[in-house]
Amino acid sequence: MFRTLLRFLAIASFVGSIAACSGTPFYHEHMMRGQVASVEGSKVVVCIGSEDGAEPGMILDVSNVSYSGSITEGTDNYRRELVGKIRIDSIIDKHFARASIVDGNIKPNDVAELKRD
Repeated sequence: MFRTLLRFLAIASFVGSIAACSGTPFYHEHMMRGQVASVEGSKVVVCIGSEDGAEPGMILDVSNVSYSGSITEGTDNYRRELVGKIRIDSIIDKHFARASIVDGNIKPNDVAELKRD
């Protein structure tokens, strides 16, 4: 019981510290990069911008990342499932771009991956 409480407190502390950093470049660089911020019909805003090398016309794979299981050392309980593709239409700024759904069922919080050569 005590061990479970310690794990919970450690996780809550980590999440709290990340939330406090949500307005910082660290948060964008490591926590949000690639995240689908919004979906309206076939239009998407994705957290990949000019600073990441995004350019209009690029096609990106989009995956849903899910977690199942418990926090156990040595296990990998994260799963990535390809859910579709998007095409970057325009760059908003260094952090965000507008895109269109090419294929699939894209939802907020899915992750788009900008493939680098």
